[in-house]
Amino acid sequence: MRRTVLGLAMMLMGRSLALAQHPDTVAISDLSVAHVPHTADSNAVRRELGAPTRSFRDQKPNDDGIRLTHWTYDDLRIAFDTNGYIYTMELVGPTYVTARNIKVGASIQAVRQAYGEPLHGDSHALVYALSSSEFETSGIAFFFEKGLLTRMILGQVISVE
Repeated sequence: MRRTVLGLAMMLMGRSLALAQHPDTVAISDLSVAHVPHTADSNAVRRELGAPTRSFRDQKPNDDGIRLTHWTYDDLRIAFDTNGYIYTMELVGPTYVTARNIKVGASIQAVRQAYGEPLHGDSHALVYALSSSEFETSGIAFFFEKGLLTRMILGQVISVE
């Protein structure tokens, strides 16, 4: 669902931002949370964060055709692909911070100051990609309500449909 929404926004924009001003990109290190790199597998996550408080597997594949396995921690949700590698990390509370020290509750201005010009941005969401390639699917999506960050997703956040 989230990827479909972001994909629709990207499609509607027609990537016109790239013509007006090149968006800033994030580094692979920006996709790390709590000393867990985005490239980690479930064993590395368990070693770093311990056992999840809840885990489950999707009944149906997502928009990319992948049946994800989800682990839940306080203020953090991690989804793994079918090979056991991190697909996304979703921060839903202030316990965890990004590599650039942004946490849930931050202002939209603080996120823009830390990350620069997004690939897509409005008052509800900012999306930063790992590269400027039109085929890039990795990055960070920040979601806002009333100008404050309510959650962020790191990893496979951009649909190129």
